[in-house]
Amino acid sequence: MINAFTRFMSRKGTVSKLISDHGTNFIGANKILKDNLIMRHIGNELTKRGVDWVFTPPGGSHYGGVFERMIGLVRRVLEVVIGSQALSDDSLSTFFCEVESIINSRPLTVVSNDVNDLCPITPNSLLNLDNYVVTFDGGEMICESRRKWKQIQHLAKEFWRRWQKEYLPCLQERQKWLKVNRNLKEGDIVLMVENNTPRSHWLLARVVKVIKSTDGLIRQVEIIRGKKLYKRPISKLILLLEGDSV
Repeated sequence: MINAFTRFMSRKGTVSKLISDHGTNFIGANKILKDNLIMRHIGNELTKRGVDWVFTPPGGSHYGGVFERMIGLVRRVLEVVIGSQALSDDSLSTFFCEVESIINSRPLTVVSNDVNDLCPITPNSLLNLDNYVVTFDGGEMICESRRKWKQIQHLAKEFWRRWQKEYLPCLQERQKWLKVNRNLKEGDIVLMVENNTPRSHWLLARVVKVIKSTDGLIRQVEIIRGKKLYKRPISKLILLLEGDSV
């Protein structure tokens, strides 16, 4: 656990707050930091750097809120994608980096109020100050190297495909007939649910026209992405940002 935290700080910098549940590995690491002389020195260094280690109440995983939900989603997808496959340390590390990039590429909001600028702000924007996703085609590699590379790329594609299926429904309410939800309005920023989108790419669009049904509810809209207009049912769109808040 200490090594994992060291790797994290080496990549992302010093954190101000570390939040964890009462897993035995976390409790054990915390005990070692307090009881062991050498580890106590490490704990003191973390304190000097302003790192605050906070534990959620035992049995209170709901205190984790969003991040506990994300952990559950990622774990479930990883279990399905990897299954019983045997991966070397290097392959597993590379795959996890691909997974990290996919998860942190999800759009949170948009950068500006410009109707033609749909550049999203993502966790990668905040962590790395960059949204660019690097991909490789493999080039000319020897058979064994190419086989391992193709295996990792296949796993990454499978993770992306299943991640979309697990993550996107979390952003949509599907409770029918219980209450009338807000209709999509002109100017809303939406996330398009499309099949076969490239890995780590999310399609954002802006609503330019709403089409009312006979009951006055909005079930399809016209959206613009770039210079192209699309007509989509609202079931294939996820509201990312309300137009009146842009």
